Amino acid sequence: MGFMKRSIQWQLIVSMGAALLTSMLIVILVYSSAVNRLAERYLIGEALPANIAAIRNDIERTLTEPVTATAGIASNTLIHDWLRQDESPERAAAMTRYLEGVKVQQSALTTNIAVLESGHYYSDQGMVHTLARSAPADSWFYSLIDGSVDRRVDIDIDKTTRQPTLYINERIKVDGKVVGTAGLGYSLERMSRMVSGFRFGERGEVYLVGRNGRVMVHPNSDHNDHSELAQLLGHDAASRLLGGERNAVEFERDGERFLAVAQPLESLGWTLVSEVPEAQIFGEARQTMWTTSAIGLGIALFFLFLVVLLARGLVRPIRQVTSALVEIGGGG
Repeated sequence: MGFMKRSIQWQLIVSMGAALLTSMLIVILVYSSAVNRLAERYLIGEALPANIAAIRNDIERTLTEPVTATAGIASNTLIHDWLRQDESPERAAAMTRYLEGVKVQQSALTTNIAVLESGHYYSDQGMVHTLARSAPADSWFYSLIDGSVDRRVDIDIDKTTRQPTLYINERIKVDGKVVGTAGLGYSLERMSRMVSGFRFGERGEVYLVGRNGRVMVHPNSDHNDHSELAQLLGHDAASRLLGGERNAVEFERDGERFLAVAQPLESLGWTLVSEVPEAQIFGEARQTMWTTSAIGLGIALFFLFLVVLLARGLVRPIRQVTSALVEIGGGG
């Protein structure tokens, strides 16, 4: 009879406890799934792209002035008139002063005009040297003159500091004919600081990639004009980002999963890439999930304790009735 009493009590405890724990587990699982979906939709679909778009806009604003200044040199009617006059020596000093003024105004490293017919290369210091097709150092000029694009952007990396300098060169057209180029050299130190200072969480970082997939500006200066995007992300992820993929792209490095997002830099034709560890994206959401689960488990255990007390309370009258019946049966 005692076994029966205990059996009824344990049946109540097990059935009510199982129902409680099962319902709590279902709630936790539904909540976890919802948190993961919301985290993925907000962090990957909205927060990360919004941050990348913001820094892209900052970089575009930084580059607008030197790009516009180079275009201004190339389209300056005074320069066009000077070139029509076969580089009149009387006006050469005025052109030099003009280039020096643009250099100071733009905080540039150098400004220049290169003339196709004569090969003369003028900087803010005057006529510096004469270009030649046979000189490897002058290949940039002739490739721009002979090519199909009006503007060329190059990066030169200082071998000591690994800091990049941006060179913008644009073709000068007079009466519809290409007669030379206008150029401006601009230090990317500010942009490098901007790129290095951006963080998405603790380990997320951004960098600039050129048209050919080479990393141009990176928080780790050792990668500047040295590493390929495919080396950092893998060939598949790199090709998707450079191909115009705007959604987050997954890749793996050293056994750790990452997410990468890309935005185009229209002024340079480059790509701004951001990468962040996947665990970091969902880290806070998962921490919240575990905290909530622990709280839910604590509440479940508390109510399980109440179930035990309730079961004992329900079984006690049964025990009393059973004892009374046993007594009556014994007395009979």
